[in-house]
Amino acid sequence: MHPDSLCQYIVQGARGNDRSDVWWDIFDLYWRAAFSGHFGEARRLLEVYFGVVGPDFKVANLAGDNGVNRCLATIWAHAPAAKPFNVPAWVAGAGPFTDDEVPEYDISRPEFYEKWPEKYWIPSYGFLKPDKHDPHAWRTSQDHWECAACARLLCRVPQGQVPDRAAIEEAFEAIERLRTQLPCRKPGESEGLYSPPDQSEVARIVPDDIYLPFLLGLGLRDRAWEMFCNSEIRNWRRLPALYDMCLRQGRYLPLIERDDAKSAVDKITAAFISRQENGRFDPLKPLMDLGWSELLRRFSEAALQYHAKAYSRIKNPPRWASDILFPPITPELLAQAEQRLGPLPSDLKEMAQVANGFRGPLHRLGRGFPGLDKFKIEACDSWYENFLTDEDRGLPRPSSEALEAPIWIAYVGKGIETAYQHLICPPDTWRKLVGNEHATDGEYRVQCQIAWAYRHDWPDTDAFKGVRHWVASETFKMEGRLGRRERGERDEETDEDEDEDDEGETDEEEDEAMEE
Repeated sequence: MHPDSLCQYIVQGARGNDRSDVWWDIFDLYWRAAFSGHFGEARRLLEVYFGVVGPDFKVANLAGDNGVNRCLATIWAHAPAAKPFNVPAWVAGAGPFTDDEVPEYDISRPEFYEKWPEKYWIPSYGFLKPDKHDPHAWRTSQDHWECAACARLLCRVPQGQVPDRAAIEEAFEAIERLRTQLPCRKPGESEGLYSPPDQSEVARIVPDDIYLPFLLGLGLRDRAWEMFCNSEIRNWRRLPALYDMCLRQGRYLPLIERDDAKSAVDKITAAFISRQENGRFDPLKPLMDLGWSELLRRFSEAALQYHAKAYSRIKNPPRWASDILFPPITPELLAQAEQRLGPLPSDLKEMAQVANGFRGPLHRLGRGFPGLDKFKIEACDSWYENFLTDEDRGLPRPSSEALEAPIWIAYVGKGIETAYQHLICPPDTWRKLVGNEHATDGEYRVQCQIAWAYRHDWPDTDAFKGVRHWVASETFKMEGRLGRRERGERDEETDEDEDEDDEGETDEEEDEAMEE
């Protein structure tokens, strides 16, 4: 993630309700600043954060033999200037990583050779036969796999032993030949039975966790440093040589510029101070304050752009963002819905008068919102847990009277595998479920999920505090991801990735189901 976006996430989280949510982003920025040699900015970042969350702050899974506490302890052992003065207790007791803990990265230890796999596929010869193959054949071979196999044969010793120095050096020459000297398949070139691998496949034949120990063990530290520069260095977080080379010896990595680090820490500090002085900032508030016409316009534009591929697969795919929205509900249908369901929440009624629902593609946005006139009444008993957010989990089980109270339910799509159910817990029922002291006037819940799932089987399915909260949340998420795409950053959940889950599926029944 680009440092500007990382800073933006942290600032947003710093203004939010749970400041521990931004810990991993804080650690990411700290890691970059420290390994780039900006110890003062790195130290200041943690001092501000630890000062805000307090000495008792701790997030699950941070401790342990491989935890972040030990990463921090190792950084501070090699770069004391990066250590904050207000270290929490859960970090203070941790020790740095040591070489004895990672013998599998040391070519002078038997454990390294025991982890090195012995089976290599050599297209020209079939599976390697150690007793019949010449381990020196790599010198004239043009076959990447044969070079890899020769390197392994040269270092093949009984368990608990280590090859001699000459064998290790020759094995490294074989690895160097396959990784840097033999031609690779060019991009776009077709792959034949015996064609060479492409560059990414070459790196997998002898992977980095085999190649790097050779560089370190043979004293090729310049090459090892270049490898750190061009890889995700947190993959090597347990390796003391990383800290020694980059922090103690001053061979800093180009992860973030000093001015960028200083600017980011300044912004984050200001955000935490503002949070303490002014209370929580809700990033959804600007969207929540919009009128329905403007909110639905932004929602539909973001949805059509972000889920363009998925929308193209439904029957009668939308050409324009406005095609996603249904027409306003008629006065007659609105009156019938109120008579059938009872008093309607104001935001739900207002949305229906602008757009009585919207279309959604398969497995996105609940497959759409079916329209107010499509909802029917059921008892709350089977569904009440669906409406509970994490902050509601500590409440006692509702009374039998509350579980018999009505909820509203509608379906989009046909078939148990692809249909989605939309659930609304109206204000009166919500008050009965959680009690008067936990419900505000007019508060209700909205939730949607695939029809065969219950919420305890589908933990990422959210319950929203009203239909406006749902639409605003989806809009905020899609607009944020579109912004990251425009900046060329990797999206955590791209539409293309999602499409892998339903490749070949179409949504032909979508329109008909909406009309039922």
